[in-house]
Amino acid sequence: MKPYIQIILMILLIMGCSEPEESGVWILSRSQSDDLTYRQIHFANTSSGWIVGDSGSVFKSDDGGNSWHFQPTGVSSKLWDIASVTGSRAWICGSNATLLRTMDGGNSWDVLMTGDSSDGIFVRIAFATENVGWLSNNDGSILKTTDAGDSWELSFKHPFAGSELFAFDESIQYHIRGKLFRTFDGGMTWDSLDIQVPTNFGIAGVSFPDENHGFISLINGTGGMMINNYPVLSTSNAGLSWTESSMLETEGFGLTSASFVDSKLGWVAGAHYVYKTSDGGHSFLSQDVPEQFYPANMMFLDENHGWAVSYQGEVYKYVSD
Repeated sequence: MKPYIQIILMILLIMGCSEPEESGVWILSRSQSDDLTYRQIHFANTSSGWIVGDSGSVFKSDDGGNSWHFQPTGVSSKLWDIASVTGSRAWICGSNATLLRTMDGGNSWDVLMTGDSSDGIFVRIAFATENVGWLSNNDGSILKTTDAGDSWELSFKHPFAGSELFAFDESIQYHIRGKLFRTFDGGMTWDSLDIQVPTNFGIAGVSFPDENHGFISLINGTGGMMINNYPVLSTSNAGLSWTESSMLETEGFGLTSASFVDSKLGWVAGAHYVYKTSDGGHSFLSQDVPEQFYPANMMFLDENHGWAVSYQGEVYKYVSD
């Protein structure tokens, strides 16, 4: 083989093995302004979104995440999650069995439930409609409401603390914590499926854009061993089987967040890294992020609208080219 042909082949091989950067950038839209811990960011649409954190702290944006203003809630609990179905109606859950609801975009918040530390933590909340919603407690309880949160009934209980919630409609609901728990009849009956998590890893970010397709980003599950590369798990058959992606480089704890808008398009993120896939997790491309980028949670509505919040309350906004 001629030398110049060998050189060309070597260049092509290197290009094929490299990981090019994907277009689009992340910009800081809210700086750290307090010493509180924040855990969740949620946008109801491309304009209206919230972040929630400790000491009953809630901030809202009405301009797509460009600016943020404080909303008093009247509680001092640690807030863990927020769900909304419109820009005006939203629910927040947290420690001390705290549950809040707004009907006016957060101008006022009603305390639907509150207790003390013995009542546990409401970890996640999800609503399928303006009336039908689900709530997970850190004791493994799954509660359901059909009247917009005025009353709740125990639907299911599993042996794992807390769970991720995905409400597809009034009948189909998934919970992930250790296993994938599913109901297809509004919570009257449940089944469970094992998730094939690789050794030394743990489940972190979970995203189900529809009832068949799910994606899981992983964190370090060793308790101390250094791991710098992490796969992403995906299912296309409602959790019956899971596939591992190629390893993605990251730092620290692992890939803490995942957000998919459909069966093909999604993002996973960890400390100083964001990766985008357009083919359902078969391949990922890296994106530029600010130096201090370390998301507690990330959310995308579509290809052009995405946000992430750090544990310190910094908000990053995705801006497409």
